[in-house]
Amino acid sequence: TWVAAWLFLREKFTLRSFSGSLICLGGVLLALSRGRAEFTGNLAPGMGDLWILLSLLCWVSYGLISTWLVRCLNPVFVTAFMCILAAFMLLPMALGEGLGRAVWLTEWEPWAVLVVQGVFSTTIASLWYCEGLERLGAGKAALFMNLLPLGTVFMAAVFLSEPVVMFQVIGAAMVCLGVWVAGCNRKQDPLKRAFHA
Repeated sequence: TWVAAWLFLREKFTLRSFSGSLICLGGVLLALSRGRAEFTGNLAPGMGDLWILLSLLCWVSYGLISTWLVRCLNPVFVTAFMCILAAFMLLPMALGEGLGRAVWLTEWEPWAVLVVQGVFSTTIASLWYCEGLERLGAGKAALFMNLLPLGTVFMAAVFLSEPVVMFQVIGAAMVCLGVWVAGCNRKQDPLKRAFHA
């Protein structure tokens, strides 16, 4: 995303940005692999990998388009537009999967889950993301997305009682360090100020 933002939106992409991105990537890989070398051997490409790659390309496009839009439009308007557009794009597929029957047969609990997801996981999260894009730019905002897999790992530990190993803790620390390295402005760098003081 940062490279694409540098190419198409003229955002800054410095050695510091690149270094922070690499540290983040290393932290995510370390946390997901749990330090097992055989993890990389199991990464044989398949259809699932293709779908993930396509979803990543869509996410990069979403970040770039949203950044371009929030430069001239209100983030609330951009979020509303994206949600309505997504609803229209997904409606034919949902109808094909039996949405019409499910509407009348479903109990209240799935509807409650949909409302919570629609309000918090989709609308509020998208609005905050658009505001982050407006203030930080696509590259720096996308860097924070490296925190998602770590959040998933630690929430799985809390809610599903999955074990957390030391490599995942080290990976989380690497991601936080990478975000700080890439996102911290050199003029506002507290360590640099302390060193020179």
